[in-house]
Amino acid sequence: MRRRLLAVILGTVALSLLLASVVALVGIRSAQLDRAKANLVRYAEQFAPSDQARTQRGLVSVQTALGLETALVQRYPVPGTQPSDPTEKIGMTAAETPNEVGSNAPLQAGGATLLVTDRILPKDLRTVAAGGVVTGILGDRVFAVVRQSRNGGFVDALLLVTPFRYSAWTTIRALIVSTAIALALASLLAVVFARRLAKPLISATNAYRRIASGDLSVRVGRRDGYTQRTDEIGDLMRSLDTMADSLDRAQKQEQQFLLSVSHDLRTPLTSIRGFAEAIAEGTAPDHVRAGTVIAAESRRLERLVGDLLELAKLDARRFELHPRRCDLTDLVTDSADGFLPSAERDGLAITLSAEYGVAAMVDPERVAQMLANLIENATKFARSKIAVSLRTVEVAGQRIAEISIRDDGPGIDPADLPHIFERLYTSDRRPTRQLGSGLGLAIVRELADAMRAELRVNTDASGTEFAVCIATVV
Repeated sequence: MRRRLLAVILGTVALSLLLASVVALVGIRSAQLDRAKANLVRYAEQFAPSDQARTQRGLVSVQTALGLETALVQRYPVPGTQPSDPTEKIGMTAAETPNEVGSNAPLQAGGATLLVTDRILPKDLRTVAAGGVVTGILGDRVFAVVRQSRNGGFVDALLLVTPFRYSAWTTIRALIVSTAIALALASLLAVVFARRLAKPLISATNAYRRIASGDLSVRVGRRDGYTQRTDEIGDLMRSLDTMADSLDRAQKQEQQFLLSVSHDLRTPLTSIRGFAEAIAEGTAPDHVRAGTVIAAESRRLERLVGDLLELAKLDARRFELHPRRCDLTDLVTDSADGFLPSAERDGLAITLSAEYGVAAMVDPERVAQMLANLIENATKFARSKIAVSLRTVEVAGQRIAEISIRDDGPGIDPADLPHIFERLYTSDRRPTRQLGSGLGLAIVRELADAMRAELRVNTDASGTEFAVCIATVV
């Protein structure tokens, strides 16, 4: 990866330098050309009105002094006028009279043949006649034309021509040197950058391998300080550590679940086996009591297996709801009454407060299952009493039935509160009468979501309240 990253960086830098060099060459040539034109215009404006530009000798001296290739006077017709005799002398001797207008006779100047008349357009002639300056390029030469004088329909213009010498090699050499220096610096920076970028990725790869092999103690982001970064690397490392935390928690929950299930299975199985052997050996003092214990422990096993199967169905979405109009008052009353014997054995009092005639379109068996799980959970933590209530409230113009189960236990630890509905999650931060499997509240959450019921939790040092809110019907 580092080699590919290094190649990409160097390739990008080299391509950028190449494009920059081409642009620089074009820009330098354009700048030098503009400078040559500006100098020529300045010379033309300076010498056009002077006496030197009116004699052949003066033109030669101007040409020599300025290092020009050509310095001569050319006569042009002014577009849109009636020209007079083109052979009329314009301040020169006959031998010095400029070429006749309209003739394409080549002008020999410093060894260069220039067809100037063909290059000057009518609009350019009007510019020259008005006192402006026209510049242009003829191959590798730059020319400037400026008015010297005007006679009727003709204008006598001073023509200056200079070769445009642009040596690209000097610029190219400078660019080659600067490119080599830039590539060397880019290589150094690319190596450092590639190492810095690859280091956390290598650490992440090694961490993933360790996690895949079962080592869930890896926390590479926190260990190396990557979680303090605010870029994508920091996001990756935080996600990696979060994943490791989740897997570690899931593994601990699974271990706790296995311990809980083992305990829940071993205890009733021990009782069943003991009483069954006693009955078989004829040593059981009370066969009726033995049968009662065996039946109760069997129901306990059946409940545990049922919870496991229920979660499996919920996971696979293979359960069905059969909603119908039912009386919530009866459901809540029956659910609370069903726990009275076990609550009395544990020294707990269950109080019931329910409004009369509260109806809803629900699956009564599923609602009873939710209430049973919530009341059973409350019996594990309550100190002395459990309050079950049913009341109706108005929310956004709709009548809502609120079923509440509150215990007077120590409350839920803040660290446990976000996880209480997670499957297999059990906590040892609060005292409990029996170790649960961590399935009851998870089933409540799944059923509440399936029936579109709202599930709320309120907890403090005086106890915990679970509330199920269901829309009522008239």
